[in-house]
Amino acid sequence: MKTLLFKPGKIVSDYLAGKRKTYVEPAKLYIFVSFVAFFLPHFLPDLEKKEKDEDRVRKTLSFDSSEVQDYLKNGNLSGLNNITSVAQLDSLQNSLPEEQKMGKDEYQLARKTLEILENSVVKKEDGIMELDMDLLNLRITTKDGINFGPHYQNMKTLAQFDSIHNSLPPSNRLNWAFAKVARKAVELRERDSLHHENLMEKFREAFAKNIPKAIFVYLPIFAFFLWLVHGKKRWLYYDHGIFTLYFFSAILIFITLIDVCDGILAIPVKIFPATYNVFSTISFWLTGFTALYMIFYFFRGHHRVYQENAWISRIKCMTLLMVNFVILFFTLLIYTFFTFMIL
Repeated sequence: MKTLLFKPGKIVSDYLAGKRKTYVEPAKLYIFVSFVAFFLPHFLPDLEKKEKDEDRVRKTLSFDSSEVQDYLKNGNLSGLNNITSVAQLDSLQNSLPEEQKMGKDEYQLARKTLEILENSVVKKEDGIMELDMDLLNLRITTKDGINFGPHYQNMKTLAQFDSIHNSLPPSNRLNWAFAKVARKAVELRERDSLHHENLMEKFREAFAKNIPKAIFVYLPIFAFFLWLVHGKKRWLYYDHGIFTLYFFSAILIFITLIDVCDGILAIPVKIFPATYNVFSTISFWLTGFTALYMIFYFFRGHHRVYQENAWISRIKCMTLLMVNFVILFFTLLIYTFFTFMIL
């Protein structure tokens, strides 16, 4: 572990040079590390603020009028004070000289924000406004349900979606792919608004559960890009596969160490909740430092293994990072969509 984590590329170079008895084989190491990386976090406490049970059930958000003003100011409303309703905003906008009025987009954003706040207030007492998040969600999707085009209107339940879909002539129906997405959206809305399922938690669990599969699928892709930018006569695809397995094993170890640190930091937070901001800041900086070190790790390991000119190696590393970032981005989009569909 010491050599793998703090001497980037050394194990790969030794392994490809035939010095293999000293180290764990790359495939065995990756399987073991991935097992630990994706099961250990389930046994560690989370470094996060916990909602009170009654707040989670009621799904409300409370804040005082001064916080509303801060929110509005952050929405480019600085200079306008004590605006708590659409009527007040309209009155002020109409009374101002033309050069002092808000721009059209800014005004519409402010008006929509206030409209949502006003229509979602379920309690107002002693300067406290309490917003029901279910009402807020209804305002975003419309209070009567979800709409998909002119023929699929006001759908709150799967039964309504199926009834509308089956009653339409084939020419007016959604195509099979979009129909599946629309049906899933209606299903999730029904489960959230009527059955109050914790869908975000279920989404996180499903997402985490399938990450090992996504990474395993990406390993040969990463090795393929290494193969593209290096000499085919000197390096075999197998060599790049060894580099990839050890590199990803190191990444998983770093991620596991961050999870362990977060678990340790969560212990005092559970005892003293007021320390959450302090320990979350420490966790943020640890994560940031580790991310930077992983980038350095790739550059250093690549240069040590492929023995190229320093600047050529850096250029190739930058190219590989950018290409893999784009591919990973789209891979995660597909993966997120897949997770959404299996909820």
